[in-house]
Amino acid sequence: MLAIFVLIMMSTLVTAKDAAAIDFVINFIGNENKPSDLVYGGLCWGKHAELNFVKAAKDKGVRASGSLNTRVAYHEQDIIFLADLDCNGSHEFLYNASSKHLFRFPYRWLVLLSSTNEAKLMYLWRIPLLITSDLVLARRYGDFFELVELHKPAPSGSMITTPRGFFNGSLIDIRPQKELYRRRRNLMGHHLTMANIIQDSNTTKYYLPRDDRLQLHHDAVAKVCWVFAKVAFELLNATPRYTFSYRFGYKVNGQWSGMVRDIGDNKADLGKRYKL
Repeated sequence: MLAIFVLIMMSTLVTAKDAAAIDFVINFIGNENKPSDLVYGGLCWGKHAELNFVKAAKDKGVRASGSLNTRVAYHEQDIIFLADLDCNGSHEFLYNASSKHLFRFPYRWLVLLSSTNEAKLMYLWRIPLLITSDLVLARRYGDFFELVELHKPAPSGSMITTPRGFFNGSLIDIRPQKELYRRRRNLMGHHLTMANIIQDSNTTKYYLPRDDRLQLHHDAVAKVCWVFAKVAFELLNATPRYTFSYRFGYKVNGQWSGMVRDIGDNKADLGKRYKL
């Protein structure tokens, strides 16, 4: 009799936990106030809870899928991924997503974690969550969820945590602005590299970084673009770097050359384009 009572109590606790998690996730998506298609993986909530979750999402007009392969049918900017670090299957889900570059813009992420499983945060620390990544970690304390945003100013940078809000039956959003680009304006001195095109004189390699207004008749467009880029770097608190190429780039045998190649190979973060 006692065993039956304990089993019933455990079943009730699991159901309550799942109901709270479902309620939180649905509220979180609703607070985004934008079209959303949910993709989840590695959940260990049980089939019944998962079905209730999908139904609750559908009732709010949110499509839900348990496969990464279905994302091709959705608009990228609408996709929000869900993972629960308390579930062992989430580690493989995160790894597969990282290998497919799904932590970059414009994808959104919500990751759940119980306060008793802090050691599992190491899985997130290994992920390339860069300045444009939109990942929210929801730490759970019973039915209370604390929300923080995670990102790195550069691949080699330290993880930065920013409070986002909390949920205790209703969701409180404390972001000063909802637009991500308004909240990520400090690269903390990390480098940004601009690709520059030289078409007139090799002396541009010397004069352009110094911004000394000498030899202005050589590669004038490149020098003007560099002036504007430096202003942007200062606004972002980034350290400017530069690289040079002799052409914008064209495709030969499936491979790009010039500035396009530099950006594609991650030798540069941005380039310039002008139109006469």
